[in-house]
Amino acid sequence: MPGKEAAAALAQRWGLRDVAPADLREMAERGLIRVTCPGHCPLYDVEGFTAVDELRRVGDARREWWAASIDRWDAAAILGLSVEEFGALAARCGLQPGRFGRYHRAEVVALPREPSQEMARRRQPR
Repeated sequence: MPGKEAAAALAQRWGLRDVAPADLREMAERGLIRVTCPGHCPLYDVEGFTAVDELRRVGDARREWWAASIDRWDAAAILGLSVEEFGALAARCGLQPGRFGRYHRAEVVALPREPSQEMARRRQPR
């Protein structure tokens, strides 16, 4: 069964509020759901699926990350930068995206606004 259909079927069967295909990919990586046809759009076997508590935890973690994170376009907007400028700033500061290519909002807000001036100040002898 395709990911979207499998996610919907499991959500309905177990009374879960929201199951996403990304949750099924993570469950498959953990060996908790069988993939019948691997690839870019895998097919899943949901018959006999019993790891409901773990599926609930995976979904909760996904929703928590989504709420605490932002994409690079929003990160750039928050800092008043272009997406390219944000990418360069993130690289200079060692900020890496997490799951789904998103950045932790608190880490983005903590970035120096003008890193080149900040670094230049640190290099100047006192």
